[in-house]
Order: sequence, then structure tokens, then C-alpha cells
Amino acid sequence: MKRYLSSEGVGEGNVEYFANRLQLLISSGELKPQAMPDLPLSHMGAIITDAIFQGGMRYTTVEDWRSWVRSRQEARTTSGFLRLLNEKPQAFYGSRRNQKTAWGRKANLVAKVARLLAKCNVESEEALKTWLQNEANRGELNRIRGVGKKTVDYLRILSGDKNAVAIDSRIQSFIKETIGRQFGYEQARELVMQTAERVTVPPAHLDYGIWSYMEARE
Repeated sequence: MKRYLSSEGVGEGNVEYFANRLQLLISSGELKPQAMPDLPLSHMGAIITDAIFQGGMRYTTVEDWRSWVRSRQEARTTSGFLRLLNEKPQAFYGSRRNQKTAWGRKANLVAKVARLLAKCNVESEEALKTWLQNEANRGELNRIRGVGKKTVDYLRILSGDKNAVAIDSRIQSFIKETIGRQFGYEQARELVMQTAERVTVPPAHLDYGIWSYMEARE
């Protein structure tokens, strides 16, 4: 029997049902909660590029972009990354002529995020993790057009915050299959967060486990 989320919250019964379903998948080895590969990145240019480019792109393409930026050692800090962009983010990303993705708008968004972080003296991965703990700071990022809640939550994961969850279409699909209903971002995030506590794994690891499970089925 499928259970449904109430309109007012996640609901204890739904968390229990979802957690039980996940525990079965984890016990069978079909779903493996784990940290994202390559973390920590220890490279602000790569972190910002990954977080901004991931929306609407195949992740293999995003990984390719991230690896390319990560190879630029001068972009390890936010200010160094900004100097590399040199006020012309489209030219920086466009220099990689073998790529045929719609990168122009995203390149400008990368620069806007980097400028905000530099302004706030967020120069390293650890500094970003600490800065993002503050709700007001997360709100500053959300005020940049094109930076939504998922992007901010994903930045938290990339910065090494194991208590963060970023709900994307794959995780939404998994929840819908299990619960029987599609619902809002914050409610989905709360469900995964509470479930992670039930199955005793870090939320970010459960996030990646569900994502990988759904990717393997595609």
C-alpha cells in the first residue's frame, strides 16, 4: 500500500515507509549510500563550475568541465579563479572549443557567484562550508537570478557538508515511485533528511546513493 505525504509536512508514517523501503535496498546492496567521488575537490573554481553547470546538463559533461577547470591550479581560490575569468567568463569557457554546450549563460552565472564569494572573503572549500551554514548567506546566493535552492544545497555538498541534501529530478522520481506523489523541493529534502537519520547514514551519502541507483536504471 502506498503512503502519501500530508500537505502540512512529511508525516511520520511516510518517513517510516520510505526508510523501510530504502533499508531493504541498502541491505540487498542495490542502493549504496556513499560520498560523491572525487570529494574533497579542494578547488573553488571546480566547485563553482560544477554547481552552476549541473543544471540541465548531462553529468558526464559537467564532470568533464569540472576536471578541466580543476587542472588550472591558479583557480584553487575564489580570487584566483576570478582573475582567471578576467571579467570575460564566456571567453574563458569558450576557449575550450571542443565543447558544444550552451555554456554562455552559465559562464556569466559562475562569475556572479564567484564575485559574491570573493566579496565575502570565501576563498577556500572549508571557508565555503562554514559560510553556507548561515541561512542569511544562503539567501544571498539565492538572490542571484539562476541560483536556486538546489544549487545552494549542492554547493554545501561539494564543500564537504555531509548534512546537506540536493533534490534533483532523479531523487524526485525515486520518491514519487516509493511514496506515490510528487511534491515540493523543501518537503522532498525534509523526507530524505529524516530518512537518513532513520537508516543512520549521512544525508549527503544517502542523496548520492539514491541518485546513483536511479542513474543505473536509466
